[in-house]
Amino acid sequence: MKQYITFFAGVLLLVMTLVGCTEVYDDFSNGSDLPATITTGDVISVTWNKAEINFGTNYQRYAWDWENPQNTVGLLVSKQSDCSQTDEGIGIYTYGYSWENRRNDCWTVENLVPNTTYYYREVVFDAVGQMKKGEVKQFTTGQPIVIEAEFTGSDTYYLYFKLRVYNYKGTPQSMGMFFYYSSSINTSNAIRYFYNNTPTNDDGMSPWEMGMTVPKSGFEYRYQSFWFMPYLQEDGEYITGTAQYCSNQ
Repeated sequence: MKQYITFFAGVLLLVMTLVGCTEVYDDFSNGSDLPATITTGDVISVTWNKAEINFGTNYQRYAWDWENPQNTVGLLVSKQSDCSQTDEGIGIYTYGYSWENRRNDCWTVENLVPNTTYYYREVVFDAVGQMKKGEVKQFTTGQPIVIEAEFTGSDTYYLYFKLRVYNYKGTPQSMGMFFYYSSSINTSNAIRYFYNNTPTNDDGMSPWEMGMTVPKSGFEYRYQSFWFMPYLQEDGEYITGTAQYCSNQ
């Protein structure tokens, strides 16, 4: 599938990525004809940095030149309540055409700022720049996810830690701890330990606290000092906490 992000020149742009959403098809008898009305879809879900929004207008096209479509469907996103083109920054998501995937369910808007209200509308524009706009709707992003870890002690067989997670509800893809021998610890060079049964925060309690036990048997740093860094993995991305030093245990 071809994916495009089309921006208006001359403004400060809000950088966004189109993820996992396919094309909308139109049923215009003439490629330059714009539909009478455009429907803006509702928000499906919002996190601190991402929103999923239903496709609004439902199009179907069965004969068209997919290399050069006359009409393009897009989603305009802005921090301005009227979705106007101001230097506050706007972006228009558009998408190419794929014969195999006729229709998906949503737009995915990423790289958003936490605790911020955004306004959006679905639009259709033709080859000569004429544009039809749907109604303006809005959503507000949440607080960023924060994860912390504390070393609470050890015995002959185990190391004990306490994890705290703020502003998170649901079940992470993975959660646990990274370990390394120096302060240059990161997600690429460190050893990762994780929960075999990933915990779930059903009610969104914050802070969400839990213990983590790491067996010394097989632990590479059991005879020396080390650094540890907690993580929560969501949609394939690691959200990490502050790296901390632990003396020889």
